[in-house]
Amino acid sequence: MGAPAGHHEGEVFARIRTLDGLFVTDRDQRILYWSDSAARLLGVDAASAVGRSCFEVLVGVDYAGHPFCREECPIAANAARGRPVRDYEVTVQTHDGQRKLINNSVLLWPREGGGSAVLHLFREVRPSRRFAARGRRARPRRESDSLATPLSRREIEALRLAANGMKTADIAAAMGVSFFTARNQLASVVRKLNARNRIEAVTRATENGLL
Repeated sequence: MGAPAGHHEGEVFARIRTLDGLFVTDRDQRILYWSDSAARLLGVDAASAVGRSCFEVLVGVDYAGHPFCREECPIAANAARGRPVRDYEVTVQTHDGQRKLINNSVLLWPREGGGSAVLHLFREVRPSRRFAARGRRARPRRESDSLATPLSRREIEALRLAANGMKTADIAAAMGVSFFTARNQLASVVRKLNARNRIEAVTRATENGLL
C-alpha cells in the first residue's frame, strides 16, 4: 500500500478504492500519501514521493509547455482558502522521463486540528480538442509581436488560469479577488492584446511568449 503521512489519516486514505492515481498533499504542497495506482501510472514509488513537494515529483506543464505545477500554484492557493476547483489537464513527467497528459480532480479533506489536505485523483487521458488546439497554436515569440501596452503580473496570472480552462468564478477564487475584479482583469487583457475574446487572447499571449 502507499505510504501515509500519519497513522490515522494514512489508514483512511489507504481504504479509498479507485483505479485512478491518488496522492494527498498538505497546505505546503508536501506529499502526505502516494497510492499504488499513482506509482503504477507514473512509475514513482511511495518511498520516493512522500515528503517531497508535489511540483518536484510531477513536473507538470500546461499545453504550451510552461510550468503549471509550481510553488503556490492556483490549486494550492485555492485549497488554502478552502475553495475547491474544477478538474484540469496537465502534462506530467514519469520516472523514466516520458510525458503523460493527465486529468486531475481535486478534493478537499478536512484535517483534525483545522485546515484541509488536498486529495488529487488523476488518470491518463488523450488531449481534449481544446488542449490540442492550444498546443498547435503555440509558437515561438517574434520580434514583431511585441505589445504596445504590457500586461501586469496579475493580468498574466488571470490569463494563465483562463488558458487552463478555468471560468471567471474559479479564477477569482484562485486569485483571492472578487468575481468582478477577475472579470475586469480578463477584459483588460483582451483589450490590450487587441483580441476579440479570451480564446484569441490566450493565442496571442502564447505567440508573444507571455504564457
